[in-house]
Amino acid sequence: MSDSEVAEVAIGFRDSFKKCIKARGDVAMDGLRIAVDGLLRSSRARVSLEVIRDEVSRLNAQHGKRKDSIEAKLNELTSLRLFEPSLSPPEFFSKRWIVGLNRAGDESKRLVMFLLLDALSNHLLSGANSPTDQTGHRRLGHLLIIDEALEILRYRHAALSKMVRQGAAKGGLTMLLSQSPDDFDQEEDDFLAQVGTIGVFTSSAKSVSSLSAAFGRKFRPEEFNDKELPKGVALVKLPHDEPRRVQAWL
Repeated sequence: MSDSEVAEVAIGFRDSFKKCIKARGDVAMDGLRIAVDGLLRSSRARVSLEVIRDEVSRLNAQHGKRKDSIEAKLNELTSLRLFEPSLSPPEFFSKRWIVGLNRAGDESKRLVMFLLLDALSNHLLSGANSPTDQTGHRRLGHLLIIDEALEILRYRHAALSKMVRQGAAKGGLTMLLSQSPDDFDQEEDDFLAQVGTIGVFTSSAKSVSSLSAAFGRKFRPEEFNDKELPKGVALVKLPHDEPRRVQAWL
C-alpha cells in the first residue's frame, strides 16, 4: 500500500472502532490511529487485533501512561476471538460467507460489521472497473446482502455508502433488506436515490416520503397496504424504468 492508503486504512480503523465503544477521548483515539499506522508501515505479517492490542499497550507503557479505555476494550474484544487474519482480502472475498451476529454483543456486532465493510470497500473500490458486455451490462463479481439493514444504516457508516454509490462500476452489488422504508432515512445522503433497483412489499409505515426520490414520484402510505400489494406482489423500480407491480411469488 502507498503512504496515503496506509493512512486512510488507519484512520478508517480508528473511526470504526470509535463507533463501537462508549469511550470517545480524542487523544486515546489518535493514539490508536498512530499504533495501527505504525504497524501497517513496519509489519510484514498480517496485523491482527491482538497485535494492535499489544502495540497500544507498548506505546502506553513507553509514554508512562496507565492502561486506557482503548487498551481495556481491545483486551475484552480479543478475548472473544472475533477475527483471525488467516486470509488476504482477495482470498477472503473470493469465497461465499454467511456471517450471523444474533448472539454477539452490541459492541462486538458493530466491530464485525464495520471492519468487514471497511475491508470489502477497500478491496472492491481499489480494483479495476468490471468489464461490460455488448449491451452495456457489467460482470457481477461480488454480492453483499445485508438483512435487517437498520442495524448498520443507523450508524451512517461511510464504507457502506461508498459501495452503494461506487460499487457497481467495480462489479459489486449491494442488497439491503429492511422492514420499513423509514430505516433508510438514517443516512446523511439521499441513500435510496443511490440505489439502482428497489422493491417494496406491503408496508404498514405511516410515512413513505423516503421513497419519493427513489421512485420519482410521491406516494401515499395506502398505496403500500395489503390491498394494493397482496401477498407476493412488490412495487419495483428498475433503473431508467417506470415503477411496476411484480409478482415475486405465488
